[in-house]
This record gives sequence, structure tokens and C-alpha cells, in this order.
Amino acid sequence: MVGNDRLVCCWFHQARLHIADTFAIYLGVVGHAVHSFTGREGPNPRPPDNKSDALTTEVVVVVVVVVVVVVVVVVVVVVVVAVAAAAAAVLNIFHIMVIVQGFYT
Repeated sequence: MVGNDRLVCCWFHQARLHIADTFAIYLGVVGHAVHSFTGREGPNPRPPDNKSDALTTEVVVVVVVVVVVVVVVVVVVVVVVAVAAAAAAVLNIFHIMVIVQGFYT
């Protein structure tokens, strides 16, 4: 039964690492896209014009909404995985108790 606990913990740890890696890659892609659309090139940004201001505002709003949605999804997935790991551990304890009780009856 100890092996199952280690398996659940290992699986949970791998899931957290995978989620963190995916989120980091996603943030890198979004950051690059925002950098490309806003035209920020070091300390000297391009001179503003009316068209690029509107596009920049729309892009920032879309990026913020997408990042918020991704953060919420990641948090929900982590909570679900944590609850599943806790439930598996509790069920494993109950299973051990039933086996031990069977030996004494």
C-alpha cells in the first residue's frame, strides 16, 4: 500500500510540474506577442499613432482576459488534482483498515 501513496504523490508532483511548464511557455508566447504588437523596442518606443493605440488597447484587453482565464483554469486543475490525491490517500487508509480488521476477526 505504501507504493500506491508514492505513486499518487509522484503523479501529483509530475502534474504540477507539467502545469507550471505549460503556463510558463504560454506566458512567454503571450509576452512575445504583446511585445510585437506594441512595438516596444527597448527604452525607445515607436512614436504613437491613432491606429496603433486602438490596436494596442484591444490586444492588451484580449491578453489580460486570456491570462485571467488560463490562471483560473490552472488553479481549478491544481485543486482538482489535490482533491483527487487526498481522496486516493483517504481511500487507501480505509482499505488498509479493512485489511487489518479482517486479520483480527
